Amino acid sequence: MTVSGPPSSTITAPGGVCSSSTGNTASVPDAGVGATYAWTISSGSTITSADPQTRTVTYTAGASGTVVLGCTVTSAAGCSSSAGSATVAINSGTLTPYVMSSGDYLENFADIANWHDGFTCGNGANRWSGVAVNATGTIPDGTNTTVATTSFASGTSQGVQRGTGNIVLLATGPSDNTTASAIDLNLDFTCRNAGTLGFDWAEVNNSTGDRKASLRVYTSTDGTTWTELVGAAVLNFQNTVASSGNISAVALPSSFNNNANARIRFYIYNGTGGTAGSRPKISIDNVAVTSTAVAANDVTYNETKGQTFKIAESDLLTHASSGATLTAAPSPSANGVTFTRAGGFIFYNANLSANDSFTYTVAFPGGCATASGTVTVTAVVPGGVAQSITYSAGGVTINFAGIPTYQYEIQRSATADFSSGYTVLTTVTAPADGLFSYTDTSPLQPTGFYRTMRHF
Repeated sequence: MTVSGPPSSTITAPGGVCSSSTGNTASVPDAGVGATYAWTISSGSTITSADPQTRTVTYTAGASGTVVLGCTVTSAAGCSSSAGSATVAINSGTLTPYVMSSGDYLENFADIANWHDGFTCGNGANRWSGVAVNATGTIPDGTNTTVATTSFASGTSQGVQRGTGNIVLLATGPSDNTTASAIDLNLDFTCRNAGTLGFDWAEVNNSTGDRKASLRVYTSTDGTTWTELVGAAVLNFQNTVASSGNISAVALPSSFNNNANARIRFYIYNGTGGTAGSRPKISIDNVAVTSTAVAANDVTYNETKGQTFKIAESDLLTHASSGATLTAAPSPSANGVTFTRAGGFIFYNANLSANDSFTYTVAFPGGCATASGTVTVTAVVPGGVAQSITYSAGGVTINFAGIPTYQYEIQRSATADFSSGYTVLTTVTAPADGLFSYTDTSPLQPTGFYRTMRHF
């Protein structure tokens, strides 16, 4: 006696299909002669293959959401499987930038076999877009392209091709730097800071020959002006010579910060070198893009004790994410002092009596993301530092060191603690090296003391 288990109802289906697309298929393993297959489909989608159903079903997808397929297989002996199930994403055929606030981007092209021309359908396809022919500029500049990538090619044809779990680019031709094609990855960094780009690459043989090709990566926020992403290029890889590598954690430009129209262009051209035959293809895989939250970093300012002060908003914002703005005047400081904003400055509404601190908050335009940092204010008594003092028949000469461009009063007193009062001898602006001197031609007798105090 032979005892067989229930037939398999494991459904094989694409990861994604086009919105309202027809002729989509899914299947289960063959259960043998006499087996029956009972297929089900979720509301909004329709089975179009005729009854009685076979192990392969044909269906029309709904307009959006998912297609949920089910199948129960019954063998000729009457043994039934438990119902198998598969969920297929319904992908928009419309270009839709990936929203970075939903998490880091990663594409491993697992479903590329189902990507359609124009980067429609297929899981993840609609984050990408083809590039038309553009004669503007000079190869390689990220703009000039000679082969369109609006449809998929194959074999030795130039442009973009579906690889096996990767995407492939090819630009060939005997003369160096004469052909190019590109594809764009579209990203939405609204409320996020630009992070990094990484991807794996590998040379793919293209017929025969030893000529070379190169890949460069460019970025844009308007689709017109392209800037090369330094550190992401793969230059002059040779046909039929196996090579591969990883581009890791290349910093993306700050122009991507809080930008809904960020684009990364993968641009292949027939680079420099080789003597005969074809140029190689290049495969791209595991494309990873990161982002970070808006940031406001801590900062310290040294300010004069006993005086009020102001901080330029533009200077404070150099310590925060590019593109962020101050949300409001800071709340009262740790010592209870209030602030006023006016004319691009933050004013401290009291004389600084001791070290203090306050919190500042920044946001991207629209207030979609905020962050706070701490400003520490150190109360100092700024003065030049006496470097040396000499006495001669002409008087006493004192050499000081200060901060370039700061103005200093040179003061003299009969007592070391200046408690008896002092005389302002002159005011000096410290030069570029910070070093300055003063000669007192009528020094006090028998002793005198000198100091500098920053002049405001």
